[in-house]
Amino acid sequence: MELEGKTVLITSEMAEEFLKHNTRNRNIRLPYVEELATYMRQGKWDVTHQGIGFYEDGTLFDGQHRLHAIIKAGVPVKMMVTYGIPLAATHADTGLKRSEADLVKLMGNSEFQWVGAREIAITNILKVQFPRLGLVTLEDKAAFMQFYKNAYCFAKQAYHPNGSGLRSAAIYAAFVCAYIETGAKEKLSAAGTLLASGLIDSTTSDACSNNMLLLRNYVMRAEYRKLGKTDGSGQNKVILFASAKALDSYIKGKPMRRITIPNAFPFHIYNQYGMICS
Repeated sequence: MELEGKTVLITSEMAEEFLKHNTRNRNIRLPYVEELATYMRQGKWDVTHQGIGFYEDGTLFDGQHRLHAIIKAGVPVKMMVTYGIPLAATHADTGLKRSEADLVKLMGNSEFQWVGAREIAITNILKVQFPRLGLVTLEDKAAFMQFYKNAYCFAKQAYHPNGSGLRSAAIYAAFVCAYIETGAKEKLSAAGTLLASGLIDSTTSDACSNNMLLLRNYVMRAEYRKLGKTDGSGQNKVILFASAKALDSYIKGKPMRRITIPNAFPFHIYNQYGMICS
């Protein structure tokens, strides 16, 4: 039997009917469904060769997440539907998956060549910790990164550690937020050097130099794990908030005796339009 493919406008009712034939697929990943549904609601879904596929016996081969997303979005979406896939075919989406950094670069060509895994990790941490930023889709994240490109590039320039544990994207995220809020390049550069090296330069040291050394020891010794934050997002929040507090105190010239985790983030959070959202 030869494959048959055609572009179909799939409604929620059609998606529900298609899913009745879903008897072979993996478990649903709800966050992925929500992400796809957001694209669909915003009219940003593009028709490609990837769509819905059915085996030759009529059961669903590929596309369950897309179908669930259509139902969740509540809008009809054009998609390629392919019939007649041999039952022996078991390989779908098993190739090397593009990273978010790869996809962002594809969106903007040379405009986003500066975006790498670290920049994506920073953005995803901010997305999780500050939902009001609205960084739901890849386009949202790309717009945010492009708007604050100077902050991302500055953080990478000001802070380049060698020590184990000091490369956490949450620390870079704190530098990004501090730069956006204060623009204190000299102070942040000095803080980055202290945090990365652990060495106090007698020519530039001040009463707050120890703030960054305290943070360095806190992160390198993984003191945050004693708080019981075992999951990744919990650890990222502790490191982000601790780093931001240390940077804020350093910029303001307030010496710290120990690392503390503030209940409120010390810097305002701005969205991709430059508006305060926290």
